[in-house]
Amino acid sequence: MTPDDLIRTLAERWAVQEVPGRKVEGVYFDTFDWRLYREGLALFVGREGGEQVWSLMERQSGRILAVCRNDGEPGMASSLPEPMGSRLGPLMEMRRLLPQVPVAGDLRLFSLLNEDGKTVLRLECQESPANLPPLVRILPLRGYEDEALALEQRLREEGAREVCPLDEALAALGRRGGDYSSKLNFALQPHERADLAAKHILLHLLGTIEANVEGVCNDTDSEFLHDLRVAVRRTRSALTQMKAVFEAGAVERYKAEFAWLGQVTGPARDWDVFLLKFEDYSANLPSGFREALAPFHRYLEQHQASDYRLLADHLRSGRFRSLLQEWRGFLESQPSAATTPANAGLSVKEVASARIHKMYRRVMREGRAIGDESPAAELHELRKSCKKLRYLMEFFQSLYPAGRIGGLIKALKTLLDKLGDHQDLQVQAGKLEAMAGEMRRSRAGTQTLLAMGMLIGELSQRQRAERVHFSAAFAQFSQERNRELFRELFRSNKEEVSG
Repeated sequence: MTPDDLIRTLAERWAVQEVPGRKVEGVYFDTFDWRLYREGLALFVGREGGEQVWSLMERQSGRILAVCRNDGEPGMASSLPEPMGSRLGPLMEMRRLLPQVPVAGDLRLFSLLNEDGKTVLRLECQESPANLPPLVRILPLRGYEDEALALEQRLREEGAREVCPLDEALAALGRRGGDYSSKLNFALQPHERADLAAKHILLHLLGTIEANVEGVCNDTDSEFLHDLRVAVRRTRSALTQMKAVFEAGAVERYKAEFAWLGQVTGPARDWDVFLLKFEDYSANLPSGFREALAPFHRYLEQHQASDYRLLADHLRSGRFRSLLQEWRGFLESQPSAATTPANAGLSVKEVASARIHKMYRRVMREGRAIGDESPAAELHELRKSCKKLRYLMEFFQSLYPAGRIGGLIKALKTLLDKLGDHQDLQVQAGKLEAMAGEMRRSRAGTQTLLAMGMLIGELSQRQRAERVHFSAAFAQFSQERNRELFRELFRSNKEEVSG
C-alpha cells in the first residue's frame, strides 16, 4: 500500500484533510545485545519543534508508553531521565544504550472527518526508505475509539502490516533485531563429524570475540569485556576438552595464544567487577562511613582507565590481529586427509557423550572428597571442573532431549553459583586487602582505611557463611535422579573415543 493507496482507502469512509507534516530524523537506541528489542520495546530519539524528544514505545504496535524531552544522549541507566530510568534500568542493568538504527524521512499528517465535519481520527504516515510500505500510526480521539478499531480492521483487509518503524528501518538496512547474542544456540546433528562440529562451535565463539573488540577498546560498557572473556574461556575449554579432534600441534599453539588473551584481559575486568559492586559495598557499611569510600572509588576508576588503555593496545596489536586471522583460517579450512586425529572422524554425539560423562565423573569425585575441613583451594578446583562440564553440556545440548539436559544444566548452574559466590568473596577480600595496603602507603585517610577494613571483614564473614552451604548444594546436584540422567544421556562406547 502506497501513501496514495492509503488516502483512497480512507476517503471511502471519511473526509480526509492533510495538514502540514514535518521531517522525521532521529535514532533508535538499544543496548548492544538488544535488551529493549527482545522485551518488545523500542526507544526513538528525534527532534520536534527544536526540542529533542525521547519516545518509548511498544515495538510491534508502536503504542507510546512514555515521552520525555531531554537534550542529552541515552547512555547508562543511571543517566536516564524519568520515567525512562525506572522503566529501562532493571532491563539494561550494566549495559549502555547505543545508537542502533538511524531514521530519516517525511511524516505526513492526516485528519479524518465524519459526516458532521468533526475530526474523529488523526493519522501519521511516515514514508519509508527503500520502497517499503508507509508506516501508519492511528491516533484515536476520545469518544471515537470504535472509529479507530474500524480503521485498523480496514487496513488489515487491504493488506497493511502491523509493524514497528524500527523493524522496517532494520529491513531497509539489511539487518534484523537481536542480531547479536553471546548465548550458545547450536543445532548440531548427532552423526556430524566431531571436528566439523567443533569448528562450528568455535567459529561462533570467534564471532563473539570479534563483535566485542570495538566496545572493549572504547570502554563503552563493562559487558563488552565480559562477553569477550567468556568467549575466550569457552574457546580454551573447547580446545582442552575436545580431545584428539584437532592436530595436537595446532591445539597447543592456540591454547597458548588464547591463554595470553585471557591473561591480558583479566586486570581490566577485575576493576570492572569492583566498580559494579561498589554500591553494594557502600550499602553494607554504617552510614557514617559511606562517604569515606569516595577516595577508594576514585582509586578504582583511575586504575580501570589505565588498564583499559593497556588492554586496548593489546587488542590493536599485530599479535592479536594475527591470532584472529589465523584462527579463522584454521576453523574455516577443510580437514586434512594427511593427518587425521583419532576422534576427528567420529560422530560428534559419541565424542561429546564420552567427554561429558568423563568430566561429570571428575566433578563427582572431587565434590565427594570435600569435607568441612577441606581448604578453599579444593572448592576452587571443583568450580573449575564444574565450569568445564557446563561448557561441554551447553556446546552440545542440541544433541540431547531439551527437557532432560536442560534440567541438568540448571542444576549444575545452581551448584556453580554457590561455588562462585564462595570463590568471589575470597578473591575480593584478598584484593581489597592488597588495595588497602597500597592506599595506606599513598597516605589515604584514616576513615577510608577503616571503611575498607570493615568491607574486608564483612566479605570474609560472608565467605564463611557460603562455605557452610556447600554440602547441601552438592547433595542437591548429586541426587540419584540427576545421577541416573547423566548415565542415561551420556554413557557411550568409550573404548572407541580417545582422551
